[in-house]
Amino acid sequence: GYGVIIPGVFMLPEYLAPIFKMQNIAVLIGISALCAIVPFLCLEAMHGTGHKAVERSHASFCAYYCSVVPFRRNEQTGAPIPVAKGELLRRTNQVGFKFMLTVALFSALRPYHYSPFPSPRNGESFIHLTTMFHWGHLLNNFLVAAATSVELDFGSSAVGLLVSSATGLSTIEVFRSPLTRSTSPSDFWGHRWNLMIQRNIKRGVYMPLRRILLSTYMAGMAAFLVSGLLHEIILNVVSLRA
Repeated sequence: GYGVIIPGVFMLPEYLAPIFKMQNIAVLIGISALCAIVPFLCLEAMHGTGHKAVERSHASFCAYYCSVVPFRRNEQTGAPIPVAKGELLRRTNQVGFKFMLTVALFSALRPYHYSPFPSPRNGESFIHLTTMFHWGHLLNNFLVAAATSVELDFGSSAVGLLVSSATGLSTIEVFRSPLTRSTSPSDFWGHRWNLMIQRNIKRGVYMPLRRILLSTYMAGMAAFLVSGLLHEIILNVVSLRA
């Protein structure tokens, strides 16, 4: 696992992109993110840190580790929760709305090169602190963050809807309004932003490290380091090919 599968899957987008001549940023991000999720699922399976209910049958095991978006589970039994027709209809409407919102945001920002508000430029290769905290720079960054959040929310919701439609099981809400409803940094990272990756890193990195008696602080720092490296891998694929 550590010597072949995990590094091989991480590097797969680097080989797929030139072979299939991928240039679309959304496709590159999607392929890179998918290949980044698989190694964490492998780590989870290798170290036995998955949900206890997963081990009850081969079907549960396969469904758990083959699903990109995690299933919602009964808190008492651990069994996956079936999806109701009303929920499917509601989520279909949500996906449609998120798609239109994503298109509207990026269509509005692109003509301004994603910087609609004036921001001071000093002509140097780095940004001074005064520039970083300029109101225009802050607003531009917030708009880009909001557009990115909506885009990722749309993508994960669409995939979750497809998984639920195919399996008849309810999937989690990956993004829970992180930019508008978070009450603290811990609430943002732990309960609202990209809960899919948060779960994968927690079970694939944090929990195995805790098992070898690393402190909570050290295991948490290692998880953040892995998360940072994961984002660097994805950005590297996008920047080199897009």
